[in-house]
Amino acid sequence: MLQARSQVRKLQKERSKNADELLKSLQEAALSFTKDATATMTPAEVNEAIGTANEVLETMFPTFTAQHEGAQREIEHAIGVVQGCHDMHGGDESVRLQLAVARAEVANDECQQALDETVANEHEVCAGQEDDPNCLCDEARQAATAETALCAVVSENHQAVYCDNYHSCTSFAECHARETEAYGLLRADIEGAMQTRQQQYRTYMQSNCILNLITAAMTAGTPIPPASLVACSDVDLDDLTLTFPNPPEGPAQCPAGEDCHLDEPPAISGAISHGSMVHIRNQYGPRHYLDTCGHNSCSGAGQFNVVASPSRTRGAGTGTWEMIKTSGSGAISHGDHVHIRNQAGTKNYLDACDHASCGGGYNVIAHLEVNRHNVETGTWEIVRETGEEGPLVHGDVVHLQNQYNDKTWLDACGHASCGGGYEVSTHAVRNRGNHRTGSWEILLVDPYVGCFVDDGSRDLDHGPGGEGGVGYTFATCNAACQGYSFMSLQWGGQCFCGDAYGTASQYAEVPGECTQIRQPCSDASHSCGGAWRNAVYRVSGVSD
Repeated sequence: MLQARSQVRKLQKERSKNADELLKSLQEAALSFTKDATATMTPAEVNEAIGTANEVLETMFPTFTAQHEGAQREIEHAIGVVQGCHDMHGGDESVRLQLAVARAEVANDECQQALDETVANEHEVCAGQEDDPNCLCDEARQAATAETALCAVVSENHQAVYCDNYHSCTSFAECHARETEAYGLLRADIEGAMQTRQQQYRTYMQSNCILNLITAAMTAGTPIPPASLVACSDVDLDDLTLTFPNPPEGPAQCPAGEDCHLDEPPAISGAISHGSMVHIRNQYGPRHYLDTCGHNSCSGAGQFNVVASPSRTRGAGTGTWEMIKTSGSGAISHGDHVHIRNQAGTKNYLDACDHASCGGGYNVIAHLEVNRHNVETGTWEIVRETGEEGPLVHGDVVHLQNQYNDKTWLDACGHASCGGGYEVSTHAVRNRGNHRTGSWEILLVDPYVGCFVDDGSRDLDHGPGGEGGVGYTFATCNAACQGYSFMSLQWGGQCFCGDAYGTASQYAEVPGECTQIRQPCSDASHSCGGAWRNAVYRVSGVSD
């Protein structure tokens, strides 16, 4: 943009020079037609000047109009982007969140007051009955326990609503500051160009006025009055004066947010391949995660809403997605077509279905079928944000283009009724208003689940097991367990597979007990388990 504007300024300087030369030549020609004037140009030179002026003026006046209208559109677009920050987070949305916080605070205070009264009643009723409480004391203690659990839920809801308001407010403030600064820089540049254009216009209008005087003098055979030449300098510039609206005011000071930390993924690395499990994080504002939440009736029962949620692990598998190439296997690259399969419940596919209420494209759901009616509603093209060719890796930011009909782009738009984040739909452009609502970061899911107890009945009861020896690593066990959801390493290198873990109460999680050291597993794996201890991992796709 800056290089383009630099070229425009160079052209404007050249046009200014040409305009000045044209005006000078016409002024000299006009002097030949004033009373008692001594001719400074021959008739041939006058005719040449008039011909040149006519050619130039016929092309320049439409150019001025087009440049003025284009500049006004740029201004309106830039101020519209600022307003977009307010539409997304300010106005009614800001009021809604603040009212929700106020209601949650009242509910929290009332619950705490009720809890204090319930605990005080328990102490009074149970005084002196520590070892042998009567029925009234048991009831009082049960009431206190129930009220404590209720208040914990109310307090958690209050914190969630408070943090929603905090993140929305800070996103609003950041968006407003960023886009207002961009508008200010654009305004300064456009104002400079406008002043140059107005000066050129004034010069050409003077030239046009003088040209008319010369033509009239030649036709009538009368001299040009000096006052008429002076009057040609009076040029009205209103039609080329741009309107610069003032941006709306930014948000008031946001609430403190020390306890409102965003859910950050673990620092891992690796290539994105066919079968990779990933989190997909939107790049707008608080950067929420693609998630399934609540049911959707589009195209039959069994479908789920897709939202952008603050947490990548809001529910079991709801924020985890499997990347599946539409053909072949191996690494997933810029330009590849994929299906994106959610890992919750019935493992539905990301799909475009029916028209959206926000964004102007289609609703996005998780559907049981990979492509409804075989029309590619569940097929998405991977387009790296930078446009760089080659395989994707953990942390790459992409656009996801649905392949149905007019090929719209996955986008976060409007606030969701489920999940505490944004609705997800598709849009005709990659990023609405340049807010990165259509940019998504692909993050590999950390495959390590944790350390769990095992016994002779085996929690994960498939795969090579003990008979396969202790020579397995994460990579080789992962390969052996393709087709299963989970794998485990035990006793330094035994490999087990299964579709679930913790399948019975005895298979409890025991953090810190998978510490067996044995090669080659230990140097090539996060954890290799221990004696009757499973280091459980999610199975990842295998690259060719």
